Amino acid sequence: MSDEVEVIEPADSTPSEGHELDHLQASDPSLRALLKVLLNIKTLPHILLILTLSTPLYLLANNGQNELSAFCFLSLSLGYLTTGLFSNSARVKSWTQLPDIRDPENSTSLIIRVLKSFRICLFPLGISLGWFVFLQVLFNEGGPAAEFSSLVPFVLGTLFLFWAVMQGRSFARWLASVAAYKLPSSHTREGGLVGSMVVFCTVISIIATAGLAVFVALHGEPLGVLSLFTGHLGYFLGVGALLALSLWSTRHARELAGSKVMLHRFSNRWLMLSQIMITWHFLTVWRHRELDPSTPELLLEEVLLMMSTVFMAIWGLTSKSFRSSLRLVHEGNALTVGLSFGYAYAGSVAMLATVFDDFVTVMVTGHIVVILTFLWMQRKVLNGIITDHDATVKVNRTVESIAPAPVADDETKEPGPEEASETEQEGVVTSSVEVGAIGEDVDWEGATEVLAEGVDWDDEIELLD
Repeated sequence: MSDEVEVIEPADSTPSEGHELDHLQASDPSLRALLKVLLNIKTLPHILLILTLSTPLYLLANNGQNELSAFCFLSLSLGYLTTGLFSNSARVKSWTQLPDIRDPENSTSLIIRVLKSFRICLFPLGISLGWFVFLQVLFNEGGPAAEFSSLVPFVLGTLFLFWAVMQGRSFARWLASVAAYKLPSSHTREGGLVGSMVVFCTVISIIATAGLAVFVALHGEPLGVLSLFTGHLGYFLGVGALLALSLWSTRHARELAGSKVMLHRFSNRWLMLSQIMITWHFLTVWRHRELDPSTPELLLEEVLLMMSTVFMAIWGLTSKSFRSSLRLVHEGNALTVGLSFGYAYAGSVAMLATVFDDFVTVMVTGHIVVILTFLWMQRKVLNGIITDHDATVKVNRTVESIAPAPVADDETKEPGPEEASETEQEGVVTSSVEVGAIGEDVDWEGATEVLAEGVDWDDEIELLD
């Protein structure tokens, strides 16, 4: 999007917020609603199942069964996606959700009840089994795509980069909704941007330093102030470069937003939150390269990223579908679609650790992709908000300019029957003669010529005779 945007002042003092800000502000309640759906006790066995199956499938890939593990992950992903497509069916809902607990004094033990609750996973597992058979027929020896069977784990592993882009976009959308929460009224603002930028740079510097100090301490390295800066000078230079790049790429949009209190507040919040995410991912890149984290630490980090990425991706799809007539993703199938993404993401991580020789390099590449996505989104979101604000103001001005002016009651009052008859009787005179006010001279000679015009006086005289 081009930087050539400007903030247009509303014609009156009434605040005019853009539709995009309205959508961002309305997205926050949908986030809480989606969290309630994902953690619903009626569907909790599905969440426990993905945590249970991901571990053995990951170990299967590590034992040299890359293709079999990849097909299992893909089948589970397609199975839950297919289940989500039929989520509007009452019968499918009864198969995939636990009923309400009507007998709180049930004597059955907790373990038995938990095991029985996994019956709601049988339907998506059955669909997944069907997909697994189809993939085996398609890619196994003698199948139409047998020669591409070895590429399936590689393709599934490369999808990690796609997840990185989705993670950046989903988190950016959510952070933008947080930045749009409870904004002040849209009135003119006076003042520069120096103060807000000083606060911005200070907060980011403190967070970057504190985050590095925590991980350095966890790895047993000396934690002196001087040793922290000298030993990790490249990290601080990288944080400073990313900070400068963010300020430079958004300079024009921030200047325009600075003229309005509402836009200025959103700009500060959005830039701060997105830059914190950029700093965190850069810290992760630095840790992978310089602090040599252990394999369990990497796996734990990726599991947390998987959970948060899936959650934010489903939130982004759901919030958009709320404004879409298609409603492909909604509260009814948000869980099943989210689990579909979760199995695909877990399969990608499993393939990364086994198919690619340098696991750390691939992970670092994914975090760099997220950083670039956030840098692009910083400018895109700000320009989009300002452009939408200007469009809203222009529409309001156009509506005000074409609206008819109010007319006095006397001018709009229609004549009654008596007045209408008098007007018809005197129509010739009043339509042809401009009657003056009381006391003014009237040109009767001109009026006589007008009255006499077009009259056949011979007929009139004959009639009088």
